[in-house]
Amino acid sequence: MEPYEYQTLFDLEESYWWFCGMRAALRQVFQDYHLGHAERLLDAGCGTGRHVELLQELSPQIAFGLDYSEHAVPFWKRKQLNRMVRGSLNTLPYQTGAFDVVISIDVIESNGIMVEEAFAEIARVTKPNGFVIVTAPAYRWLYSREHDRAVDASKRFSENELRQAIQRAGLRVRRLTHLFPSLFPLIALARLASRLPPHHPDLQPVSDIKPLPRWLNACFTWLVLKEAQGLKWLDYAWGSTLMAVAQK
Repeated sequence: MEPYEYQTLFDLEESYWWFCGMRAALRQVFQDYHLGHAERLLDAGCGTGRHVELLQELSPQIAFGLDYSEHAVPFWKRKQLNRMVRGSLNTLPYQTGAFDVVISIDVIESNGIMVEEAFAEIARVTKPNGFVIVTAPAYRWLYSREHDRAVDASKRFSENELRQAIQRAGLRVRRLTHLFPSLFPLIALARLASRLPPHHPDLQPVSDIKPLPRWLNACFTWLVLKEAQGLKWLDYAWGSTLMAVAQK
């Protein structure tokens, strides 16, 4: 991910609708699968560390974070997170069976991540009967020349591709759902429109994560929070993001 995008994440992760919806979805999964008593948890590809903080809220035990980029480290210090390391999903620096729960939120699509090796490593460090929660961008046709370049993403997944990648690592997929179905038409329209000229490949790419008018962000946040509640009963058939819950 481009270095300046970490500051964007840090500035917007508390209020921006996408992050609010993702945290709500994770809370619902923890509730549905009774993961609140997990003793050791890992966020593999933690960025600024916001989801490590969430893991600490969801479970009273010990949460760890890992990210490859040196640009993430200053934000861990600002958040006073001290169980953090730099490392790659391709070779996780943890003992086999070290964690009850491993999450990896929109990381598996990154340049440099070998999907098969990364899932094998995630499975290795998960305890028997432990849980893995992974999200990834959906639909190859939603690839954005600017956003995906800015966040260093090179892959998007279909349901079958994500399911098979998880299963090849020896994990059992408990559920697979899309996220953000209500806003999917707007997201798709914006992505398709971004392909129209002009395009300036020599300029620094900027992600789609930008401040919105307060009223619009509030409306979007209300929608995605309601969708997260719906995960208690529903798997969504469409949406811009895929979420998989798997068990070792």
